[in-house]
Amino acid sequence: MAFSKEIFIGVGTNIGNLSFNVETAIRLLEKNSIIPLNISNHYLTKPWGGVEQPDFLNLVLQVNTNYSAISTMETLLAIEQEMGRIRTDKWGPRIIDLDLLVFKNQIIDSDFLKIPHPFCHQREFVLRPWVEIAPLFIHPILKTTILNIWNQYKSIHEISD
Repeated sequence: MAFSKEIFIGVGTNIGNLSFNVETAIRLLEKNSIIPLNISNHYLTKPWGGVEQPDFLNLVLQVNTNYSAISTMETLLAIEQEMGRIRTDKWGPRIIDLDLLVFKNQIIDSDFLKIPHPFCHQREFVLRPWVEIAPLFIHPILKTTILNIWNQYKSIHEISD
């Protein structure tokens, strides 16, 4: 399979040393042949989903890999586990969260994997860093650019740049 640069991963952390957690996750991605090509700025954001917890540090990575979408997701889950993530509360605190946002232009809807990520177009903590590194990427289902999705999100939620 050929390498692709149209793979995006959302990264979040809100337990422990946040910068160290991000650096560790990126290092482990590289070690596992998921190579960051572009890294957004890091954003401190409020939690999403209604669980009381500390703020998150979020960013988006554009990566290159020759893995399939499923193998990529399996690798992300293995890295989360290696870093000590324990899945308890849905949308609860976590040492690391690695979300496969999109994988090229693929649409996958299985029990194990949903691509594009079903909430990626509804979350400021994903859209703000994503538009920074790939404004012209076209969402495979919405058929519009990340920039357009971000602008629509900002107008609905009255966010200014």
